Amino acid sequence: MGIVGYMYFSDVTFTSMCKDASGKFLQTGNIFKYDPKTGQTIVWRSPSGMSVLNLIRTGT
Repeated sequence: MGIVGYMYFSDVTFTSMCKDASGKFLQTGNIFKYDPKTGQTIVWRSPSGMSVLNLIRTGT
């Protein structure tokens, strides 16, 4: 859980296998934010930039 009660999670992305529609650029995953009070899940950051560790460390 995050500092204000949200739960953050990411999808598992194999970057080397995920490319944009043109096939040229690697894609990264998404970070989702779940609000247990409302039951709502949103895409919080996309592309994630593979920055889940930063989110855990700083809360931002």
